[in-house]
Amino acid sequence: QIGTFKKGTDNASKGMNGLNKSMRGNFLVRLMELFMPLIEKVVDMAARSKTMQKVLQVAFSAIKKVITTVMKAVGPIMTAAGK
Repeated sequence: QIGTFKKGTDNASKGMNGLNKSMRGNFLVRLMELFMPLIEKVVDMAARSKTMQKVLQVAFSAIKKVITTVMKAVGPIMTAAGK
């Protein structure tokens, strides 16, 4: 049983190492790491300020429209590619 457990943990360790390597090289992860302090400040400000809440509401409304438009265009392409 110990051998089976060791084999399982070794496989899990290899998988985790691979995930860590891929995340280190991922541009979006690096970008998020850079913007995380700014994001934290914005969230903190939004929690305290009604004006900031309104600004974020307008900004996220615009972002939602863009994402919706993009997904309407990309969705059929992805569906066709999956067949």
